[in-house]
Amino acid sequence: MADSDDKKTGVILPLGRSPDGGLLAAVSRDGVVSTVNFVPVGEGKPIQTPEYAVIRDMPGTPYLSAEFSPNPGIPTVATPAAVESARGGPAKVNSQAYRDGWDRIFGRKAPTGEA
Repeated sequence: MADSDDKKTGVILPLGRSPDGGLLAAVSRDGVVSTVNFVPVGEGKPIQTPEYAVIRDMPGTPYLSAEFSPNPGIPTVATPAAVESARGGPAKVNSQAYRDGWDRIFGRKAPTGEA
């Protein structure tokens, strides 16, 4: 979970619904206003964004409040160095045990002319 120092708050003005069922809204945080599509998180589904928000009503106003937290599983900026360190080399599509089993099951082809 993120530290409380990493969390930021914002004010949300709902604008409507997106085709995927999300909430289209104008968001004001740190003095900057932007439009955001808030998509509901399903039970057991991974959060695929660099940050997530907990949205609450602001009684007596048409606005909502949001507490934004960074998602530690997804970097906010993919720098070339971060991408290279995450790679760690080429993908290993099979192991030596897999290759040995393959040879045992399917065998090596006999040279032409031998039975």
